[in-house]
Amino acid sequence: EKPYPLTILGSYGGTTDRCLPTSFLLNETLLLDAGSAAAALSLDAQSAIGDVLLSHAHIDHVADLCSLLDNPFGQRAEPLRVWCLDETAEALEEYLQRLEEAQ
Repeated sequence: EKPYPLTILGSYGGTTDRCLPTSFLLNETLLLDAGSAAAALSLDAQSAIGDVLLSHAHIDHVADLCSLLDNPFGQRAEPLRVWCLDETAEALEEYLQRLEEAQ
């Protein structure tokens, strides 16, 4: 048995019928990038994730972040923690503001 089980949820730059965007699940609780977490995981598995580490703000690395925050709403004992560089946080904030303005 691996000391830190790694599950590759997706490792592609987009979505096709056979490939999903970048996401790696480590030890069932740490998500490395959020490109396909909601698409690839059950609701229980999404709820078990405690931390998300984002490498950068390209859409193929953050596409499922909002769904990952919303899907298990009310099922988490603790809020989901998202870790990233300041530049990544600023890019995500700008993206979310643009989405809100477009509605």
